[in-house]
Amino acid sequence: MNSIKYSQFASGDDGSIVSLKAGYLFPGRIGVGQVQPFAHYELIDVDETNKDDTQVYGLGLNYFFKGHANKLSIDLSSVDQGTATTSVQDHLIFTIQLAAGF
Repeated sequence: MNSIKYSQFASGDDGSIVSLKAGYLFPGRIGVGQVQPFAHYELIDVDETNKDDTQVYGLGLNYFFKGHANKLSIDLSSVDQGTATTSVQDHLIFTIQLAAGF
């Protein structure tokens, strides 16, 4: 198992990850595609007593050109440490992703 970069969860640790994601696909078209706002939450729960959990909250928007294989996604996530350390800090992560299938 690899370490998770923005948490105190490291290789060899026991723990669990819970991830939830919900969105709403608007029925009408805007231009050639459809819009879907979404929100997500993730809990990285470390079983080690000296390590804190990490929570990730985010909001985003998908624009589907043609089905789920052809989309543009924009996401802003906040990574919140239970207690920040010198090696693991809170972060804001902005992601733009283009997926194209043929």
